[in-house]
Amino acid sequence: MKRMKTMTLCAVCSLMLLAGCGLKPEKASSETESVTQVQEETPMEEEAEIEKETEAELETETETETQAETETEAETETETETEMEEQTEADEAYIPGSSQRDAVLLPLGTKVKGTTTEGANAWFGFTTGDTAGATYNITLVDASTDVDHINEYLYDEYGTELGQERAGTSGTPATISTNELAPNTTYYVRLEAYAGDAADYSLVIKDPDNETTAYKTAGTFSDARGAADTKDGENFAGTNQTDATLIPLETKVEGTTTERASAWFGFTTGDTAGATYNITLVDASTDVDHINEYLYDEYGTELGQERAGTSGTPATISTNELAPNTTYYVRLETYAGEVAEYTLMVKSPEEKVEEKTPLVFEKPFEINETQVQFVINKAEFIDEAKAKEVLKPVAEAILKYPDHAVLIAGTTATDGTQASCVDLANRRAEAVKNLLINTYGVSETQLKTVGLGYELDPFERGKDIDANGKFVESEAKKNRRVVILDVDDPIAQELLKINN
Repeated sequence: MKRMKTMTLCAVCSLMLLAGCGLKPEKASSETESVTQVQEETPMEEEAEIEKETEAELETETETETQAETETEAETETETETEMEEQTEADEAYIPGSSQRDAVLLPLGTKVKGTTTEGANAWFGFTTGDTAGATYNITLVDASTDVDHINEYLYDEYGTELGQERAGTSGTPATISTNELAPNTTYYVRLEAYAGDAADYSLVIKDPDNETTAYKTAGTFSDARGAADTKDGENFAGTNQTDATLIPLETKVEGTTTERASAWFGFTTGDTAGATYNITLVDASTDVDHINEYLYDEYGTELGQERAGTSGTPATISTNELAPNTTYYVRLETYAGEVAEYTLMVKSPEEKVEEKTPLVFEKPFEINETQVQFVINKAEFIDEAKAKEVLKPVAEAILKYPDHAVLIAGTTATDGTQASCVDLANRRAEAVKNLLINTYGVSETQLKTVGLGYELDPFERGKDIDANGKFVESEAKKNRRVVILDVDDPIAQELLKINN
């Protein structure tokens, strides 16, 4: 009897499937004929009961499958939407647009690094401040030693070209400087690599006329670390201004140039205005005709040059026109791009170099939305892998000085109440702290956190509220950040007092 029920069930299922597909069983197989015979021998009541049970089971299974599919589709759709939203936010922060329509707005004063897409232009935008006649500097560096040059163009919203410059493989910045931009207006920058190649670059847009009493932050890790670890002896130079190796005054560095690439160093002036600085170069290679040295400011303006030859006689750029507490850059270029050995030293007779207690960070280091992004109104990283990558050198620097503590200060855009923003800023600072502890093993005793919101933020901020009281998202991105600085830094001490 059990076998008969099973065979009958199989037959019923087969018939239902054929009927559902719109087919008629014109000729049954021998197995179907056998089952049919069994069906005829089965009592009608038992057959009806079997069919009823079968239909109920099929109906239940269908409802369960349909519900599961609906739930799965809903979950997948939600996950997809979330991923798309998060990816869109991440893309807006890191990847430029391919036309003016989708240009990515940059906060003033924020240096971004990227790579152009092969065969496509890179588009960025920025919004001017309130001051009419202010000077804006759009500074581009070609960070690719194998791409001939990158052109940069400045446009208004109608496509009128307002300026252009070219950055070459020497790594020297190219700057479009203008004081003819209207206030509270968006302008656009287009980057075009030679022959449509994929090229590495860095770009920063500054308004040097808008100086404030707010504390300045370093936008790159190398600027924040300063030259504390550089000592006399062999050092590796950068290949462009963006990754120039910072050296302390009175420190003689030795090195060898890379074939067809310039060697870049930087140094920071002291407190004394009008002090004389001597940048002395020696060509230590007897078979390389000469090495040129050039002195630049941050915008790529050449401030001096000299040539050191095979005689080994030092060549010195001497100047007393450098601003105090400012970083300048030295580029070394060999004859015909050959490999040459050299020594370099920057001295200032007027600046007495004092022994300082090593600091983890010479300058407060700003990590904003162009480097690490959080989910909107949450203390969760959009891309935790990217956050770990950005914070790796930070962790290594902190671990190198186990007796030094650092402060992680969170700030926010001018959006919402100060109390809610302080809470959010504090939670994000804690998120950075936890990542440093859990991923890199930094001791919790070395890390302090504070949430500043926007009212207590003492650092230079983007103007996220314009003259008409409107919220400016492109400027707000600069203010959503964490700032890392030594606890012994007077700024950190001030912040801790305020917080307590």
